[in-house]
Amino acid sequence: MTGPQPATQPATWHDAARPGCAAGASALHLSMTRLAARAVVVAAILTVAVGCGGPPPPTPPAPAAEAPTTAIVFPPDVITFQQDLAWSPDSRRIAFSLRAIPRDRWAELKYDALAGTQYDLYVVGADGRGLRQLTDDADDQLWASWLPDGRQLAYASTAGGKAAIFALRPDDPTPTPRAITPPLADTADTAWSPDGQRVVYSAKVDAHSQLYMATLIGTDVRQLTRDPFDHRGPVWSADGTALVFQGNPRGPGRDDIFVLHVATEVVTQVTNDDAGHIYPGWLPDGRVTFTVVDRDGRKRVVAQGRDPAARETLVEGAFFARVSPDGRALAYILGAFPDASIYIRPIDPATKAIAIVE
Repeated sequence: MTGPQPATQPATWHDAARPGCAAGASALHLSMTRLAARAVVVAAILTVAVGCGGPPPPTPPAPAAEAPTTAIVFPPDVITFQQDLAWSPDSRRIAFSLRAIPRDRWAELKYDALAGTQYDLYVVGADGRGLRQLTDDADDQLWASWLPDGRQLAYASTAGGKAAIFALRPDDPTPTPRAITPPLADTADTAWSPDGQRVVYSAKVDAHSQLYMATLIGTDVRQLTRDPFDHRGPVWSADGTALVFQGNPRGPGRDDIFVLHVATEVVTQVTNDDAGHIYPGWLPDGRVTFTVVDRDGRKRVVAQGRDPAARETLVEGAFFARVSPDGRALAYILGAFPDASIYIRPIDPATKAIAIVE
């Protein structure tokens, strides 16, 4: 793999990863899933008053109603923390990892209450209905990624004492995990390719985590990155030619965002400022999304194309967000460990505006 390259002028980061690509990227979308239990919907309707005196001005178009936000919540006697989420390819479900802690136990023991708890996989409809727990293992199950047909989920786990990437069928009466990669140290961050034939994941080699790509039966494993820093959180572009990921060449806690062209292993660095940058993804227009963590701890999810000055804030205070594959909704996680919630916000189909002003 060649080292990170300086920015040139293609239209999007997806183009930047493809050598010789002209401006005008094809639309990209990310494939992910759905989420949680009882939904609380709040809608506000905006109205406009017209002044009087003199001939009335032309009637402006009526503003659209503010999009309702669905909050996915759990019973009040339980503290929950969602680490990640993934939309299903048909945008009808969300898969996520959740750690649940009895609220009274947390009040008494604080972080000691985490003993005996773990992240399990759940799936739920985008309307907040049909919540289902998929795993109940003593080990964490994290970083779910859907097969393009929506019938399987891949995720990282240390089930059975061996770190590996596993897959299960969420619609089976009793989902049964199976390992799809050989055991590897510190395996995490699964990303299933859009064609359903390959899975990318991070695993520690020597002192650093690197990105690997394997077939679904764990053969033909190919190392994608080799630079001397940790590589995490890969997400495929919709056409399967590029990956966006986070890495920490500046040291722990100061990650930057990178785009890798899979065929050539050419890497382009997206961010290079004093903040931390985590949890990357894609927008349908070819921009990348990620969470910015300022030195004072402030978090916000942003979108960025080729021009860093045109960076757009999507959600203040969120630390993880994904746009649905059909581009009609934004799912994001607000809160701080150990208590967080998932929210789903429709995207206006007319304006396609994603940013949320809270």
